[in-house]
Amino acid sequence: MKYGMLSLASPIHEKNRVRETINRLMSDLRRKLEIEEISAEGLGRVEFPLICLLTGGTEHEFRELYPKLVADGRPITVLTLPHSNSLPAGLEILAWLNAQGAKSARLLHGDAAELARKIDFRGKSLSLVRSLRESVVGVVGAPSDWLIASSVNATLFRQRLGLSIRDIPIGEVYDSYQMITDQDLAGGFHDLPNPMNVVEPTDSDRDRALKLYVALRRLVAGHGLSALTLRCFDLVQKLGTTGCVALSKLNDEGITAGCEGDVPSLITMHIHRLLSGEASFMANPSMFVGDDIVFAHCAVASSIVKDITWRSHFESGIGIGIAGEFPPGRMTVMRLGGSDLGRLFIAEGDVVPHEYREDLCRTQVRIRIPGAAEVLGRVPLGNHHVLARGSWSSAWREALEPFGIAIDHIR
Repeated sequence: MKYGMLSLASPIHEKNRVRETINRLMSDLRRKLEIEEISAEGLGRVEFPLICLLTGGTEHEFRELYPKLVADGRPITVLTLPHSNSLPAGLEILAWLNAQGAKSARLLHGDAAELARKIDFRGKSLSLVRSLRESVVGVVGAPSDWLIASSVNATLFRQRLGLSIRDIPIGEVYDSYQMITDQDLAGGFHDLPNPMNVVEPTDSDRDRALKLYVALRRLVAGHGLSALTLRCFDLVQKLGTTGCVALSKLNDEGITAGCEGDVPSLITMHIHRLLSGEASFMANPSMFVGDDIVFAHCAVASSIVKDITWRSHFESGIGIGIAGEFPPGRMTVMRLGGSDLGRLFIAEGDVVPHEYREDLCRTQVRIRIPGAAEVLGRVPLGNHHVLARGSWSSAWREALEPFGIAIDHIR
C-alpha cells in the first residue's frame, strides 16, 4: 500500500528547520510504511495521499489545496504533530471540512510511531471496499440446521458488501479426502503447531485431521477462495473426523475459515482479517455471569492463543478439538447480522480468570463486558460471535461507514 505525504508549513517558520522536520518524519514513517514525499502535482500519483501540517498557520494554504484533494473523490487524511501548533491548525481545518460535507475526512495525531500505526489502519479501512470486492467466499455445504437466525440473502448482502459467494457441494470435500495418500501427508502438509498436551486424540485422529486439511487446502486453491465456512458436523458421521484442526491451520495461513456454515460469522471474521491482518475466534456465548460472558468453541487459530492442548471434539467425542488459552488483555466481541448483514453488534471487554469446564467446548475464555449480556439476552443477532485480541470498536465503526451498517456498540 503506497502513501504520499504532502507537507504544509507556515512561511514564518525557518525553512531549514522545516526541512529537518520533514526528513526526520519521513525517515521514521518509512520504517513502517511505503511512503514518499509528494507535491500538490503528485496527489493523483499515489494510492493514499496524506496532508501533514508541520506548523500552525497552514489553514489558508490547505483551503487553497482543497479542490485538488477532492478532484478524484478520495477521502482526505490530515496528519498533525504534537508540536508547533500543528494540532490547533488541524482542528480548524477538520471543522471547515465537516462544514463542506467531507464526512470521510479524518485527522490523525501523534508522534511518528503513533502516526505510522494510525496511517496503516486508515489505509486498510479505506481499502476495505476494494478488498471485499476482490474476495471470494466459499460456503461448503449448507449452514447447519440449528442456525435458524443466521441465514442470509446472498443477493442483498452481495449488493451491500460487494464480495462473491460460491456455494460448494460438501461432496467435493469427501471426494478430495478419499484421494489423499500417505505421500500427500508426508509432503509438507503435516506441519502443525505442536500441542503442549494431547489428551484423547490418537495418531489416527491426527492423520484424519491432516487429510481433511489437505482436502480443504486443495478446495481453496481450486476455487480461488479468500474465505470459507464448512458444514463441519456432517464430517463427523461421514469421515470420522472434525474440521477443527483444518480450519485452525487455514486461519493461521491467512485463509479466513469458519465452521457450521455460518456465513455472518465468517464475513465478520474476514473483515477483521482485512482490517487487522490477524485471525479471530468464532465462538458460542456459553454462560452469562453478571458482567462476564464465557465464550467457547473447539476450533481456534494457534496464532492468537497459547498453551494448546488437543482434546476430543466436545459434542461428539470424535477427532480433535483444540483447547487454547487467551492471555489477559483487551478483547473485542463482534457479529454482523440480518439477512443483508446490515447490523453489527460490537463490544469491548477484558479477559478475566476462568475455571475450565468439561461441559463446554474446548477453548474457553471469560470476558468482562458490562452491559453486553443484557443486550445479547434481549436482541441478539444470533448465536456465534467473533472475538479478536485488542481494541477494535473505533476501527470497525470507521471502516463500516461506507456500507451503511447500523452499529449496536456497547461502551
